[in-house]
Order: sequence, then C-alpha cells, then structure tokens
Amino acid sequence: MNDKLEDKVGKEDEAAVGPASPDAAENERIDNENHAPGGVNEAEGSQDAGDSKAAGTDREQESPEGKPENSDREQAEGKPENSDSEQSEERPENLDSVQPEERPENSDGEQSEERPENLDKEQAEVQIRNSDEKQSEEQPEKSAEDLKEQKPGGEKLPEAELEFVSGDDVPVRKKKRWKLAVGIVFIVLLLAAGGAYGAGIYYFQDKFLPNTTINGIDASYALPEDIENQIAAGVKKYKIQVESRGGKKETLTSDQIGYHYVSKGEVEGFKESQNLYKWPFSFWDDFNYTFESSTAYEEEAFNQAVENLECLQPENMEEPSDAYMEFDTKDSEYVIVPEEQGAKLDTDKVKQVIGEAVTKSEDGISLEKKECYLKPAVTSGDKSLNRLVTKLNKYCHTRIEYVFGENREVLDGATINSWVSYDDKGNVTLDEEQIPIFVQGLAEKYDTYDKPREFKTNDGSYVTVSGGSYGWMIDQEMEVQELTALIQSGAQTERYAAFAQTALSWENSDLGWDYIEIDLTKQHIWMYIGGEVAVESDFVSGDIRSGDKATPEGTYTLYYKKSPDVLKSDKPGDSYQTPVTFWMPFNGGVGMHDATWRGSFGGSIYTYDGSHGCINLPYDAASQIYNLIYDGFPIICFYR
Repeated sequence: MNDKLEDKVGKEDEAAVGPASPDAAENERIDNENHAPGGVNEAEGSQDAGDSKAAGTDREQESPEGKPENSDREQAEGKPENSDSEQSEERPENLDSVQPEERPENSDGEQSEERPENLDKEQAEVQIRNSDEKQSEEQPEKSAEDLKEQKPGGEKLPEAELEFVSGDDVPVRKKKRWKLAVGIVFIVLLLAAGGAYGAGIYYFQDKFLPNTTINGIDASYALPEDIENQIAAGVKKYKIQVESRGGKKETLTSDQIGYHYVSKGEVEGFKESQNLYKWPFSFWDDFNYTFESSTAYEEEAFNQAVENLECLQPENMEEPSDAYMEFDTKDSEYVIVPEEQGAKLDTDKVKQVIGEAVTKSEDGISLEKKECYLKPAVTSGDKSLNRLVTKLNKYCHTRIEYVFGENREVLDGATINSWVSYDDKGNVTLDEEQIPIFVQGLAEKYDTYDKPREFKTNDGSYVTVSGGSYGWMIDQEMEVQELTALIQSGAQTERYAAFAQTALSWENSDLGWDYIEIDLTKQHIWMYIGGEVAVESDFVSGDIRSGDKATPEGTYTLYYKKSPDVLKSDKPGDSYQTPVTFWMPFNGGVGMHDATWRGSFGGSIYTYDGSHGCINLPYDAASQIYNLIYDGFPIICFYR
C-alpha cells in the first residue's frame, strides 16, 4: 500500500510541477559546466523546476545512503557534510519512519487526535507542493548568475564567498563590469583626444603655433595680420640719431621722413611653413623666425627733414685746416697733430648716408665716420707724414716689460726715443750701441750665479753661501741680439731675458720653496716641499781630514737620479765599487745615496770616518728623498 501511495504522490508531483522550463534547463546546463556532476547545479535545477520540500524528503528516503540531495549541494559549495544526527534533526519528525502497517489500527479521527502534526503522506505532499507553487508565484525566476550567489538554503552568499564561486580570483560579475568600465573609459578618452586634436587643427589653420616668435615678437596663437600690424607699429616708432662732429646729436622721426612698413608676405610665408598637423608637439618646440622687414620713406619729406638739420646750416659749417707731426713727451711717442676738420659738410653725401641708414633701420649714424665732412689739403692720413711717424714710432712704440720674479723692468718709448733720429727725407736711424749698455745694466742687477747669497737656515739664522752651479745669469750677447730685433719690430710684450744659467725661482734666495738644506756642520739634512719639511735626517758627509774628500759648500741642482746604481772610483790608491739603491748626484761625482754599511749617522763621524765626499744617508731617508726629488731640484750646502 505504501508503494502505491508513493507512486501516486510522484505522479501528482510531476503533474503539478509540469515540464522544466527552457530557462531552467539553460541554467542547469550553465551550472553543470561550472560545477562537478551531482553538485550544486543539479540541486538548483531541481529547485527551479518547482520541486517541493516534500519531494525532496521522498528523495532523501529513496537515496541508497539515506542522505538528502541537499547534502550534496552543501559539499559542492565547499561546506562540510552534516553528521547523521544533524540530518535527522533537519528531517520532518517521524515523517518517513512511520509506516501504515506499524500504526495502531485506530480510526482516522483517532490518529488525528494523537498526532495532528503527522498528516497522511498524500496530504502532506499536496500541502507542501501548494506552498512551493505559491512561493514560486511570489518570487521571479532566478537566473543562473543569481543562483551562483546563493547558498543551498536560498540565502545570499556573502561577498567573500562570492569571490570564489566562479573559480577565479575575481567574481565573474565584477570582472565583466570592470572590463566594461575600462572599455568605456578608453573609448571616451580616445574620442576626447581625437576631438581635441581636430579642434587644434581647426584652430591653428590661420594662426601661428605656440612658442613662435617673429623678429622677437611673440606670435603664439596670433594671426599673421596681427603680427604685421605689430611690426608696422614698431616701424612707426622708428627714429634715427644723426651725430655731427663734436658729438652733437639730432633726431629724425618716422613721421618727419614718412617712414613706413612695406609687407612682402614674409609673415604669411612663415605661417604657411608651419605644419599644423603637428600642433600638439609645438608645446615642446620653438619656432623662431627673423627677416629684414621691408620699409620705405617718402623722398620729399626725407630731403626736407635732412636739410633742416642744424649741422647743415651755414653758420655751423667751419672750414678745415692741415695736419702736422710732433713728439708727445707724455705718451713717449711721435704723433700727428690732426688737421682741423672744421665742420663743412657735403650735403648730398649726408642725404645719401642717412638714407642708407634708414633703409637698414639703423638707429644712429655718425656723419664724421661716414666721411661726410670736407677734408683739409694735408690730413693726418697724409702718406709721407704717416711714413715718417710710422718709422719713428716703430721704435718708440716698443714696450718690453722684463720679468724678474716680483720685479719688473720696462723699456719703452721714453728711453728708445733718445736712441732714434730722422732727417728731412724721412730716413730714421736706431743707435744700436745703446742696447748693450742697457742689457749690461740688467745683468749687474739680476744675475745671481756664482755670487754670494744670503740664506735663512732651518733654525732661523742667516748664512752667506758662495760657490756652486746654481743661480740666474743673463746671456748678454744673446739678449742684445733679441732685444734689437724686438725694438726694430716695435714689439709690445712681456719678456724673460735670455739666460745662460737659470734657477727655479726668484724667491727665497732663488731656491723657491722646494729645496734641500744640507748643514755640513750639524751633519743634518732637511728636504722642503712647498716650504714645509717633508724629510729630515742625520747623515755623514766627506771626511774633512783629507781636503779633497770634504764635501764642498755652495748651491747646486740635482743632475738626475738612478736606482739602483754602482758608485765607482778609478783613482789610484782610492779605487772602489760600491752598490747603492738610491743615487742622486748634484756636484760632479758628489751626491746623496743610501749607506747601508753604516750603523750610525750624524755627529762628528765625518771628522774621522767620513765619506769620499758624498752625503751618506740612512736607507729610509734616502728612499723618501729619492721619491720626492726631481731634476733641477735646488740643493744648498754650507758650513757654519
């Protein structure tokens, strides 16, 4: 009987629900693609087809495992399966377990009184089905997208769960909306850019591009005719100053001479040359155009204005006078006393040169520079007069400034003028016997070679040192020859004399600030670099018991340096070969070197066990000096 009752209920369910709608079938297909078979979509398809809760209950009874299909839906949603006890709590109480055979044989009325909640199974199915149909009418059919966003019980999925329903990192619905928004924005921007570009082309059809200048005028966004108007306005402001002899200036304005701008289409040409299709790039570019604007003046008005200048009035035009030559003791040279130009102007030439200046838009002109004045018969440009002055001043214009350290000696026209003479034919003679006398005076004053020099020692005391090979010495013969040539050429120059012997400096007794001080009495050496002690050490000098071995005093320079080397002597009775690491000769065979065979230095060793004349140094001191010294390095040796 139960089997018949269940079959009857099943058929009535199908009749009540009817065939599945196309939308429900489509939703079921979409869900089957997104989920595994038997999962959430099958349960949701059954829900859209109008299955009642009771039918679902029957399926729970018919399931071989005794589990409702809703349990499968919950597993597909990622939820844990409920235990058997939990499923029992969700089922209608005793709806399945009570069978008609097991019921007490009571009348229908008695059963209703005993269990009002447990109706006849057929009645329960009908009641639940009616409830589902009513709910289906009240709620519109849900799309597959909405079903994806629901839990199995019909509740809306939270946003966090929604993001994983589609299987992607971004919800399907949100991803579609995001792509749509990006597409819309891109299209809007593209249309806006295209519109702006087209608007720019239209705007700049008759205007200059940004960053355009024409003859210094900012033409950006301007019409060509506007620029021409500005140029014309500038031309109307034109005026020219006419300077006459004596520096007097008069002004001619554009109104006085009828001066105006004449357009030849240059500005329009500049506009046409611009590529308006590239207008967006003009904001980062510069367009600088220049041209000589064409102008003109009215000849009649111009002539009248020029003739009215004060410098052209008869009372202001003085006759010129001739030029002549004389010696100027103040400037130590021969000069031409210029002719008196007067103020007599050539009126026609004045008009010509002013007209040329106006045509070139010049703002000023000197009538004297344009040679508009009548000239005297003998002028400062007279050839014979100028030849004589030139010959004389070829000597007198000579200016030789000799440099001797901080000292200067100047030879110029003040002295040379007394060495030259001329005759009435214009012949000029230089007395060359005066030149050697002048050079000899320089040598006596500035030569230091082989002369005693006063030297300030390390302890602040002064000693006078004579001898040696160091110092300044002018080559007088060579200097006379070179100076004669300079005077004859009229040279103006700064000069260092021709020297037969040179030092490194004119300061600090010619030593400068890089030098070596060797105190032969104290047997101590100091090396200075830039005026500061860089190395110092005791040493052993030549043995003073033998006169030919004692280290000589004097001022010298380093010949060269070598590392290593072998010191040799073939002198009978005193021959030797001594290898050294550092060899620095400065006076013939006398030099500085390391002496590793010595155990001590300084003191009075040189009086009883001195060297052959060299400066014997400890290895470290010799190494340091060797690394700092260079060819020509000054070395001063002295006894106290």
